[in-house]
Amino acid sequence: MDAPGASAAADGVNFCLFSRHAKRAELLLYEAADSAEPFQTVVLDAEGNRSFYFWHVFVEGLPVGTCYTWRVDGPGDAAQTGRRF
Repeated sequence: MDAPGASAAADGVNFCLFSRHAKRAELLLYEAADSAEPFQTVVLDAEGNRSFYFWHVFVEGLPVGTCYTWRVDGPGDAAQTGRRF
């Protein structure tokens, strides 16, 4: 596992996200920054893709310049704790 963000390697890219309270995470991959829809959505497994509070996944063969965003779900208790997912 690398630091949060995207870390390129010769055979792909490692993605890592810190979220203390996330219960679910998805990585959305886009061909370009202005793409309307992702070309792939990677659903992360809490057992295999989470270490402590870090969600991570390695995507093999990802082209340079691929854009990404995260979709994260967790408790929606903004009134009590300030957390909102």
